[in-house]
Amino acid sequence: MPFRFTTLALVLLIALSGAEQTGESIQVCLASAADYSPVYPTAVLPATSKGITVVYRVTKGKFKKMTEKIFAVDAGTAIPPNTLLASTDDVVGPVNGAGFFESSGERPVPPGKYRVDILADGAQWKTTQFSVVPAAEPKIARPEDLVMLPKGRMWTYAETVEAGGTRMTHNDTYAIASVDNAGARVDASSEHMLWHLGPSGLAVWRKELISQALLPQPQVWLSWPLNAPKTWSYPASDGSFTETYRMWGPVPVKGLQGEAPGYVVLTDRQIAREDFHSTTERDFLPGVGIVREIYVVATKNGELQNRVERVLTSVR
Repeated sequence: MPFRFTTLALVLLIALSGAEQTGESIQVCLASAADYSPVYPTAVLPATSKGITVVYRVTKGKFKKMTEKIFAVDAGTAIPPNTLLASTDDVVGPVNGAGFFESSGERPVPPGKYRVDILADGAQWKTTQFSVVPAAEPKIARPEDLVMLPKGRMWTYAETVEAGGTRMTHNDTYAIASVDNAGARVDASSEHMLWHLGPSGLAVWRKELISQALLPQPQVWLSWPLNAPKTWSYPASDGSFTETYRMWGPVPVKGLQGEAPGYVVLTDRQIAREDFHSTTERDFLPGVGIVREIYVVATKNGELQNRVERVLTSVR
């Protein structure tokens, strides 16, 4: 059967902080964050990928319809050259300058070179290329090796907070206070958690802010085995929110010693009865842990409320 993409999500209309976007661009990435910014922007996807996301920005009110076309340029004998793999038409353009296309196939995308053409009101607007390459597997034989969790381990992050048009920077830490059969008790500046490595991967119990009691269900932050891509969910026991997790990899992840094969996990939280949702991107390096985390809160139509980015600066 010929390889084809199926469109999963069309363009959505958003207003980023109510500000008109002046730059025009397109970016291949793994997914779109809550404010439709790119998650792991890249021009190289791993051969485990079953789809592609393209985020774009245009000048406010300039176009009425955007169309995406994905072509195989050189995928060897797997796909004939210049084959059209996906086409999304009749999409109403964004009001305030940003949107995304997301397409997926039933099988991994064959290694090779591909092209994305974006048409605006039927005319060629922008084009970009991306490659799909075999992925280097990290040497991890058991879930206990996903993150080293000895007592006293401390991760320090440079944290940047953006909200209300202001930006603040400071350092934040995750520190292991104690370790027992239940797991590692991790203290952060704003919360306390229990991390446990087991058959499901890295499971995290969070504490109630007031009672400090552990929540009844763990959230799996990094799934085991590492056979990405994969998806799982976490429904809150009280029905207040639902989280959907998507994991990709192995992909090059930048750590303290440079790039190495790692994994990207995106958490999308939909909050019941409220007009906003959040996404959290966590970039993991096996053995090290989280080396980058981006938390975005936006309204349901994508208007940015706040953004927090943490980048690992030291581990000891």
